[in-house]
Amino acid sequence: MAKKSEIKITDHAGNTVFVNMTDIKTHRLNQWQGWFCGLGMENFNILNSGRMHGGVCKTGRELGNVYTSFKMNTEPTKCDKPSCHCGSDILIPKAKTEKEFAKLMKHQINSRKVKYENVIAVDGHFQMRKDNTIAIDWNVGKRCNYNCSYCPDNVHDKKSPHISLSKFLTALNNIEKNIPRDKNLKVTFTGGEPTFNPDFFPFVSLLKNKYKERITIFTNTNGSHTKEYLDALNKYSTLLISVHFEFTNVKRLIEKIRYLVKVRQQEQRYDRKTLLYVKIMVTPTTLQNAKELFFELTHFRTHVFDLRVNLEPIVDKEDDYKLISYSDDQKNIIRKINEHDRLLRTHFETIFKKSSTKKLFRSKEFIERTFANVDV
Repeated sequence: MAKKSEIKITDHAGNTVFVNMTDIKTHRLNQWQGWFCGLGMENFNILNSGRMHGGVCKTGRELGNVYTSFKMNTEPTKCDKPSCHCGSDILIPKAKTEKEFAKLMKHQINSRKVKYENVIAVDGHFQMRKDNTIAIDWNVGKRCNYNCSYCPDNVHDKKSPHISLSKFLTALNNIEKNIPRDKNLKVTFTGGEPTFNPDFFPFVSLLKNKYKERITIFTNTNGSHTKEYLDALNKYSTLLISVHFEFTNVKRLIEKIRYLVKVRQQEQRYDRKTLLYVKIMVTPTTLQNAKELFFELTHFRTHVFDLRVNLEPIVDKEDDYKLISYSDDQKNIIRKINEHDRLLRTHFETIFKKSSTKKLFRSKEFIERTFANVDV
C-alpha cells in the first residue's frame, strides 16, 4: 500500500506507480502545460493578503477573498504554465485530457512498470480524497528573519505586518461557511516565517482544539524559534523544518532537533498528525554539507515516528520555478538518499505494526548498516 506522501502516476496503458516529490522534480515530470488540473476543486491557496487561488501558481480564476467570500472550482482548469515546482501544486491531480482526469477520481491502482515519458496523469491527492479532506495552503505573511539568496523579495521581508488573531478568526469563519461540515481539513501554514507571528500559536492551538481529529496541521518553519516553542507547536502541528545553510547555525539546529526527538521519544508521541520533518535545502555547492547533516540527524531516530529527513532541491522562483543547475550525478545522489530514507522508514513502520512495545532499533550501527551499500 502506498504511503500518503507518495504521488500516483499513470501511463497511457493504465499502469500506475507511486513516486515521491524528488522523483517528480529531478526526472522533470513536472511539465504539464496544456493538461487539465484540479486546482481549487479539493484545495485552495490563501495569500497573505487574503486573496485566494486554486494553487500557488495562481492559474485560472481567482476564487475570492478569505476575509469576505469565495467559491471553489467544480471543473478542472487547463494549465498555462510551462512547469510546476511548488510541492502543494504538484500534488494536485492533473491529466492530459478531461477524460483521463475523470478517471483519477475513481482511485484506480494497477501497479505495473511505468515509463516516465508515457505518463498521462498525476495524482497526489488520492489518499486525501479517500479521507474526504480539503487541503488549504495558507501564507500567513511575508515577515521572515532570514534572507536566503534563493528566496525572492516578493516572498519575504522583515517589515510586513503580522496577521492578527481577529483576522485569523474572520478567515476561519468564512472557510466554515464555504466548506461542507462533513469534510476534514488539511491546513499547511507558510510564510515568511509563521512562528514569529505572535498570534500564530494561539490560532493553531484553537484550530486543533476546535476540529480535533478532523484536522491535520502542517507548519513550514526555518526552525529558528526556541526549542520549547517548537516542541509546544509540534503537539498540535506537524513541523516541516527547513535548513538553509546561508543562515542556519547547523550546530545549534542539531542540538534543537536532538531535543525535539528526545521529547517525542519520552512521551511516546506516535500521532501521525503531528510528525517532525527536517527538509535540508540543497544547492549544488552545499550537497556535501547536506549529506553530512542528513546522516547525523538520521542517527537520532529510533522509531518510525521520531523524525523524517529529506533533501530538498532548490528551484529558481524568479525563473518559472525551474530547478537550479544540478549535475545528473548530484540529482541521482539526492534521489538515492531520499529513496533509501523512505525505505528505511517503511522497514521501521513494518516492524512497528508487529511490535507490542512500539519500540524500534536504537542502534546507531543499525542505521549505518542500512546505508552501507548506498553510494552517496
